[in-house]
Amino acid sequence: MTQVEFMAFFTEFGEIFSAKLELNSDNSSRGYGYVQFSKPESAQAAITKWNGKQFQGKDLQVTVLSKKTEREEGVDTFTNLHIKGVPADYSEKQL
Repeated sequence: MTQVEFMAFFTEFGEIFSAKLELNSDNSSRGYGYVQFSKPESAQAAITKWNGKQFQGKDLQVTVLSKKTEREEGVDTFTNLHIKGVPADYSEKQL
């Protein structure tokens, strides 16, 4: 999976400010990445559709990425997500 493919995977949920797939030194996926949506509703839609679901034999974890103080205060206007379980061999064709 490339950075472009990773971002494209999440565009169905809304405008994305940034997306980063973490890569190994050989440019293969490390199995996780980050997406920042412009709206909390878009982030929630991605969580609802993909968190806990299987994709190409991998269990995806799509969760809110927030500071500990924000979690403790119950802030609910999140737009940053952490995605774990991204298949290393995911291709653009599979979008």
